[in-house]
Amino acid sequence: QAISGLVEIGNPAISAVVKVLTSQHTNAAIHACDALGAMGLRTSIDGEAVGGLLKAAAANDVTLRQHAIDALGTIGTHPEQVVPALKHAMADSSKLARMHAARSLADFGADAAPAVPELITGVKDSDLELRQACVEALGKIGPKAESAVPALVAQGRGGATAPGLSIGGEESSRGTLPPKNTTSGISTPPHASHATTSKASTTCNSA
Repeated sequence: QAISGLVEIGNPAISAVVKVLTSQHTNAAIHACDALGAMGLRTSIDGEAVGGLLKAAAANDVTLRQHAIDALGTIGTHPEQVVPALKHAMADSSKLARMHAARSLADFGADAAPAVPELITGVKDSDLELRQACVEALGKIGPKAESAVPALVAQGRGGATAPGLSIGGEESSRGTLPPKNTTSGISTPPHASHATTSKASTTCNSA
């Protein structure tokens, strides 16, 4: 409840939430990730908060990693720092963490182009939901994901990719995928593919 209250306060409370994020209490840190993600939908998030989330995205606890990964995508800024971290997360030992990383990469649009090779690998994964998330991310990247076309065609022939997703940046629904962010009591708007391309240019359930 305290974290939810900080979300309502907004920008002035960001530093306090970051302190919770860097605490030794995992559950509190998970709440803080969700709070920063919610704040990111309402106001600009500074580098201090993004830095804290980047550290959480590399934490030992898989659930904390997933929530941090989610928040980084929702915030959608600092691609020069966040995209490499999400690219690294595409090799996470947790399938769910990889799926969340792919979906957060989708939020960065063309700025996620450096992660195309990892997303292509994900398109070939045995897990349907992960494949769908990677296909969506590649579609959001657009023409810069041209090298993914052969893998997408091969998977499409097998009926493995999500319908309506294609390279070229066309809007698509996430209706076939589970909710990206399972928050712990924090009320947030539905995670949308907010116009992250322009936003990014200006400047976390285990397997």
